[in-house]
Amino acid sequence: MGEVRHGTIRRYNAYRCRCTPCRAAKSRYDVNRRRLMAYGRWTAYGDAGFVRAHVAGLMARGLSPTAIADLAGVHAECVLQVLNEQHVRGPLDINARSLLAVSFDLDAIPDRVLIDATGTRRRVQALVAIGYSLSAQCALLGRTVNNYYKVLRNPRVFAETARAVRDLYRELSRTPAPPSRGAKLACRRAARNGWLSPLAWDDIDDPNEKPKGVRREAS
Repeated sequence: MGEVRHGTIRRYNAYRCRCTPCRAAKSRYDVNRRRLMAYGRWTAYGDAGFVRAHVAGLMARGLSPTAIADLAGVHAECVLQVLNEQHVRGPLDINARSLLAVSFDLDAIPDRVLIDATGTRRRVQALVAIGYSLSAQCALLGRTVNNYYKVLRNPRVFAETARAVRDLYRELSRTPAPPSRGAKLACRRAARNGWLSPLAWDDIDDPNEKPKGVRREAS
């Protein structure tokens, strides 16, 4: 695996690193530990059941086992052992603690880690539905249309792309695009493809959420 990267509980504990990213990882671990204790799911022993549930939750949000291992600073084999219902050796060891320290914090995930594209794709489509064409979004993000189309097609996107689209969505989603020919064409494209507006979603990142029915105005 090579040197354990900064920003992981493993480096904080095993290497006694106190840099800002490693202290942040320790803080996230402590918060998660207190949450598990509050729900009665914390244990000091090696049964990996609650660790497995935590890993499964991360995977449901789109992190692959390899990405989880990288974020935790552990070998990928450790994640596979947990998923295969094997025991974490000994008292709650550093591997288990490292895995429990990983949370789905989009701002803390490295740029080139691939995550589930559901929320990103829905955001792009929702902005088109209120008049912001793909080319208009690309211009605001400084991206090419050809690369941006991949967001609509691929099941996973880089965390850096997800953050950029999320931030653009936060800025624009409550304000329809100013009237123009381009905005009208964007709305028509969204209607033709069944792309829903921001009002259709309570949790736009939840792959299991069913969109609410939204009555569209004629465009």
